[in-house]
Amino acid sequence: MHTFFRAAVVALTAGAALGPAAPSPVAAHHGGGVEYFMDRTLGPISGTVTHFSFGFPHPYVQFDVKDASGAIVKWSAVMQLTPTRLRARGWSQASIKPGDTLTVTYSPHRTAPNVGFARRIEVNGKFLDEGV
Repeated sequence: MHTFFRAAVVALTAGAALGPAAPSPVAAHHGGGVEYFMDRTLGPISGTVTHFSFGFPHPYVQFDVKDASGAIVKWSAVMQLTPTRLRARGWSQASIKPGDTLTVTYSPHRTAPNVGFARRIEVNGKFLDEGV
């Protein structure tokens, strides 16, 4: 057997044997219900955007919200869709910018009180998306 074919057979055999044990993105990925109360929707809350990350695996936005006493509370909202799917819906890195007024309806995080799974988003009073 030629060296090339021998190496290919060894690689394929090892891959077949070890493949099921190797971590994969599918096995590592989780549904939102693991981290968020997906059966609850809260808000809307409004604040000023401080950062927008349009990256994988899920974009997120950080924003400042004034509480009842006027103190600033840091919030984060995570989107369900990937940047690829959001681009198909017209989104870009420029869709949300620092200084924008953000209004979010969200499902609350199970342990972090100031983190939400975005359900509906408005930017500067304009509806941007729902089911994001």
